[in-house]
Amino acid sequence: MKNLTIAKEQQYTLFTPETETLEYETLNEIQILAIADLESGQLNYVINLANVKDFNVSLYSKLGEINQVILKENGILVVASLKSADHGLLKYHDIIYTKTLSEACDYIFMEEIEKGFLGDDEEE
Repeated sequence: MKNLTIAKEQQYTLFTPETETLEYETLNEIQILAIADLESGQLNYVINLANVKDFNVSLYSKLGEINQVILKENGILVVASLKSADHGLLKYHDIIYTKTLSEACDYIFMEEIEKGFLGDDEEE
C-alpha cells in the first residue's frame, strides 16, 4: 500500500501510515496484513501514528477490532504517537497506547521478557 510503511523487526511488525488523515481503508489493510502475519507466527504489532494529524473518532472501533484479532492469538498491539489520543476510547477498546514509538518498542520488549520468565517458571 502506497500510504503505509511496513517494517518487520525481530520482535514486532511496525505499521506507519504516511498520511496526515488516517482512513478506514488503511486500518483495514493493516488488519489484513496482521492476520497474514499472525499465521506466520508474528504476534507483536506497533501502529505508529506520528504522521497522522486527523484521526476520526470512529476509527477507534476499527483499532479495537484489530486489537481483538491480535489478542485472540495471544499477541500484542501497541498504538504509538497519536497526537489527539482519546485515552478513554483507547481504554474502552483495551488498546495499549504509548506517546512515542520508542516507548512502544520498549513495551513489546518488556512483554517478551515477561513471557520468557513465565515460560521458565512453567518448565521448573
